[in-house]
Amino acid sequence: MSSRLLAVADALERILSGFSPLDVEEVPLEEADGRALAQAVRAPLDLPPFDNSSMDGYALRAADVAAASPQHPVTLQVVGDIPAGRAPGVQVLPGQAARIMTGAPMPPGADAVVPVEDTDQGHKPRGDDPLPAVVRVRRAVNAGAYVRPAGEDVRRGT
Repeated sequence: MSSRLLAVADALERILSGFSPLDVEEVPLEEADGRALAQAVRAPLDLPPFDNSSMDGYALRAADVAAASPQHPVTLQVVGDIPAGRAPGVQVLPGQAARIMTGAPMPPGADAVVPVEDTDQGHKPRGDDPLPAVVRVRRAVNAGAYVRPAGEDVRRGT
């Protein structure tokens, strides 16, 4: 019995000639286990789709509370309440803050969130809590603190 060696390219051509691509088939997701995708899946939008709060607290301008401490709290005017699932109906100007819930969109003008525990409101607000006229912030935060930026989980097109 004589054996003849094939060049790698010839061997690969012989092997691949016995295969052909499968037809594309659409199936319900629950039947897709064990199958391969026929094309890449791309995210149609950013997730989250907007900058949002990662904490219950107060959306504010970090520069306004740069000197805040427990001994020297900074007092800000509260201009609105932003529950999760609603677009902010307020803009935060210098010296102002808006009460915000986890997942709620950041209002224009605000660049950070201070957790409610770091304010004189000191407890997790409930939907029926009255909106205070002012909030005393007991801790400085940097711009971007407790803010989840748009696309942090998934970027459009990826």
